Amino acid sequence: MDEEKLGMGKIPARIFEKDILPFLGYSDPKVVYGPKMGFDSCVIEYFDKYMIVSTDPCLGVPIEFFGYFLVHFTASDVALFGAKPKWMLYTLLLPPQISRSILREITTQVHKECISLEIAVIGGHTGIYPSINVPIASSTIIGFVDKDKLVTPGDAQPGDKILVTKGIGIETAASISYAREGDLRNILSEDEILNLKQEVFKESCVLDASILSDIGVHAMHDATEGGISTCLPEMAKNSNLGFIVYEEKLLIPSLISKVLDFFGIQPLATSSTGTLIAAIPQEKVKEARKRLRENKIESAVIGEFIEDPSENVLLTKEGIKKKFPSYAEDPYAKLFYEETR
Repeated sequence: MDEEKLGMGKIPARIFEKDILPFLGYSDPKVVYGPKMGFDSCVIEYFDKYMIVSTDPCLGVPIEFFGYFLVHFTASDVALFGAKPKWMLYTLLLPPQISRSILREITTQVHKECISLEIAVIGGHTGIYPSINVPIASSTIIGFVDKDKLVTPGDAQPGDKILVTKGIGIETAASISYAREGDLRNILSEDEILNLKQEVFKESCVLDASILSDIGVHAMHDATEGGISTCLPEMAKNSNLGFIVYEEKLLIPSLISKVLDFFGIQPLATSSTGTLIAAIPQEKVKEARKRLRENKIESAVIGEFIEDPSENVLLTKEGIKKKFPSYAEDPYAKLFYEETR
């Protein structure tokens, strides 16, 4: 039998469970949560607090906001566990003959974002190597949270409302505005394209997560690879719950919807970094949405968690109950990874 070839994007759950989880080295009792599907940070006992640690790659990103994403991708994962990001290490690998000005642009962007989030860069590695064709980086961020304030993707409660911030599909549509700008001119005006390009700066959950942690939510996750169709079922599975989503309540900004429709991309399945999904008690929804609105963050309640873990339901606009869609492939990965091979 031919050896199985791996596809693009994140490792599928079945391979993660067989080829990664059994090989985690020494078992340390201080590790409260280590590698786990649907958990983008680990949790470690640290005296009277928990230390939250996350790591993420940054690649295929335009230089003008490479440093922004290098910080926010990972800081978001830490903040989603209720922690305040505090320390950062990053590795930056560059191709031969790259100009010094590009290095300086990336490092000054990192500096600016770390200043704004009060994060100290405490180490890392930078090098130039012949096997590298474009800038590639990886960041690790460490934060701390009081033990009674920890939030994980697996603590949703029956009856919790499903709150979504910013909108579904933002990352994919914003990326298209840079990679396929010529195609977009068939459906969007120049002002609309410029507005869409600015959506890249919504690809962070640090502020959303901080606000919702203060309000008091039970669980949080961001809709990265696989979009809401992957992340919401992960939350439900880790919480041993089911859920119902109301199609008419889905938060998809009109400009985003227009772009996704043009490219035939299913909004629920596509990567949407910056879109936060929260399990929040009903009595806290009003205050949470008020605080988010005061910080210019849109939000919507799109459904609720239910006790039956076998029920993942999408209620259509026509009132028909359907199994919540599960997609094997993220359209983002197909559009941006496979087409550039």
